[in-house]
Amino acid sequence: EIPLADFALRGTYYWLQHTLFRLDYRGVIRQGGRLVAGRRFDEVMAWGRQCVAETISGRIYAEAVTAIRSHQEAGHQVVLLSSAPRMVIDALAEHLGVADALYTDGEVDDGIVTGRVIEPVCWGDGKRQLAQQFAAARNLSLAGSYFYTDSIADLPLLQCVGHPRVVNPDRRLRRIALRAHWPVLRFRTVGGRMEGTTRGWVPAGAKR
Repeated sequence: EIPLADFALRGTYYWLQHTLFRLDYRGVIRQGGRLVAGRRFDEVMAWGRQCVAETISGRIYAEAVTAIRSHQEAGHQVVLLSSAPRMVIDALAEHLGVADALYTDGEVDDGIVTGRVIEPVCWGDGKRQLAQQFAAARNLSLAGSYFYTDSIADLPLLQCVGHPRVVNPDRRLRRIALRAHWPVLRFRTVGGRMEGTTRGWVPAGAKR
């Protein structure tokens, strides 16, 4: 049995280290990678599907799903872009019907997860680098792309795309968005409740 509750508890502990004590988020991600070190890759991916099915799927904003579908109907290539690990984001992308995803990836050696994180970490400027690499490889334009986020850490990528969208921002990010004349959106509907988080669930669309 996959110890999902134990992983969630430890992951929460590492996140609090970052939030309360201002530890470097890249360090927090590396600590999280060690939690799955030595496990089979297929086991870890099953763990991610379990996490999405039991926890995340019921906490996705309806407005986020609507935005994804609108971009798909407009012929945009939609990509989930998150600092979360591959095991979660691959499963979430499948759940949402999104073909492409960028995430914090980990090293796998002969089917076994080593716990080492592959650089760049998909956070801050590393997220911008991965988005630029993805766009260049597919002849897409970031200048014609949309990017949705609630995180100030995503400012490097927000400044690179032609259509930034700031969702449920804190005071600092809202101030930056208003100064830059970026749209500020409010996502509220989660299973009929006013709760949830948009971080990590950020569609970016670009016309080919």
